[in-house]
Amino acid sequence: MQRVSVKCLSVRGLCMSKIKVLPDSIISKIAAGEVIERPASIVKELVENSIDAGARRIEIQILSGGLEYLRIVDDGEGMSREDLSLAFQRHATSKLKSEDELFAIETMGFRGEALASIASVSEVIVLTKEKGELAGNKLRIEGGNIKELEEAGFPEGTSIEVLKLFYNVPVRKKFMKSSNTELGHILDTVHRYAFSHPYINFKVLKERKTILNLPEEEDVLKRVFHTFGKAAFDDLIGFENISGDVSVRGYGAFMNYSLPNRKGIFVYVNSRWVRDRLINHALHEAFRTVLPKERFPLCLLFLSMPADTVDVNVHPSKTEVRFKDSRLIYNMVKTSIEEGIKLHNKFPVKETEPYMVSDYREEESVDEQHDDYLLSHQINEELFDAKSKNISFSSLHVVGQLWSEFIVCESGQVFVIIDQHAAHERIAFERLKDEYEKKGFLQPEMLLIPQLIKLSAKEMICLEEKLDTLNSFGFDIEPFGDSEIALKAVPNILKGRDVTKCIRDALFESDASQGGLFVNSVEDVLMRIACHSVIRGRRKLGMEEIKALLGQLDAVDASSTCPHGRPIVKSFHRFEVERFFNRR
Repeated sequence: MQRVSVKCLSVRGLCMSKIKVLPDSIISKIAAGEVIERPASIVKELVENSIDAGARRIEIQILSGGLEYLRIVDDGEGMSREDLSLAFQRHATSKLKSEDELFAIETMGFRGEALASIASVSEVIVLTKEKGELAGNKLRIEGGNIKELEEAGFPEGTSIEVLKLFYNVPVRKKFMKSSNTELGHILDTVHRYAFSHPYINFKVLKERKTILNLPEEEDVLKRVFHTFGKAAFDDLIGFENISGDVSVRGYGAFMNYSLPNRKGIFVYVNSRWVRDRLINHALHEAFRTVLPKERFPLCLLFLSMPADTVDVNVHPSKTEVRFKDSRLIYNMVKTSIEEGIKLHNKFPVKETEPYMVSDYREEESVDEQHDDYLLSHQINEELFDAKSKNISFSSLHVVGQLWSEFIVCESGQVFVIIDQHAAHERIAFERLKDEYEKKGFLQPEMLLIPQLIKLSAKEMICLEEKLDTLNSFGFDIEPFGDSEIALKAVPNILKGRDVTKCIRDALFESDASQGGLFVNSVEDVLMRIACHSVIRGRRKLGMEEIKALLGQLDAVDASSTCPHGRPIVKSFHRFEVERFFNRR
């Protein structure tokens, strides 16, 4: 065997190593890059510290979107001079005392990276006074180096000013967006904490003008009202699920109020806002049959569990978590929302007249905005005192039919319009779903003459894989040659219908399911069958048919939307009609 000699590349006889130990200045900037992405990241970290310090008032002051100036002021417990001198060292924290506590985190912050990371890429000025002390202290630190530490007058609490963000990392600063974009991210961050901590007064000032002021509230519902308005508040349903020491509770709006993106979804684990694919998927599945495609609910979801059953030490930003029993969490979230929808998904009618609250308009003076705020706050209070009721469909007085498509009814001070096709579709879907869940299959109806249907090569492959499952939906399908199938039976509900398109749609749904988990698309196939089972377009209905339809709607849990999420019913209060005609 030939020997291979390894020679060391050298300069002046010395070996040159390719691996080098980075200096502390670069290490700090790398660490800052992991934690501090933009001004909103600073707000997140400092607000978490304020919450941990027991603050009841948190004020955020912003100039130039936070890129030039950012200040967080709180009335928390403050810091002593000794603690202040240590707080900006890397991995310095008051929130962990032993290794065991790392696996049962009960505070918002714990890593001890945030302050050091912020200070390494900006100039920071801290004023703080510990409760019970006569004087406070001031610290100025620049690029991670302490420049000043002295006694200073300050009320109890802490103020942290961050100036010239990324001044020593110009490449990072180039990637920042406009001031308004960065401000938008900051407001998103503030709202995330405002919903999980309604007892804290959050205030945001832009260029020294108040743009957000959320007063202390005793519960999150009032905070939803002040943030999203009456339309969202009126549409809210509640849900709850408790299993041992794990609980899921929350609120969702989707019937008349929905959003074009996921920005209205707020998920909290032990009061910590998180992003979690598992929970988001459970949310999507629960709302899927009551929302149109590309529409999303307003949803606040609060999960509570023992600290040692969830790992929050997954990512430097602390927004990702890992559950010890992920299957339990998934099922509890999905079930709680589905049961909430069943209990509340009727159309609510307020006994009191609806209130009209002025929207925030940027051109209004500060005094006018303040007056609007006081008015809206008073109307919150009145709404909480107002009693509401759900009326039944069968109790409605039928006025007639509009364009052979809509049913018009009235009840007291309310008139109601019902989409008859959407109503038929929801009724059919719920019947099919109930039958499938109880029996594991749908009742078939044999055809006198088998129907031949030609399929594409891809559809034939999909059919081969999913044939048994499709047959459980009430079809009796057999391959007939290389590119055709023989249809011998159809679900009983499709008797007399042209089912060719329904078969193709069902194959499409099964092909679209990921990872071969066809169970994920069961409801989609049932939707297709329900849709094809009812008469589409215009249809004149007699009074007895209308009353029968309304009675069937009463027996359906989710009766405000069709399975695709389109609305079935819309109610209008007499007040709204009279106001339109200037009679109010």
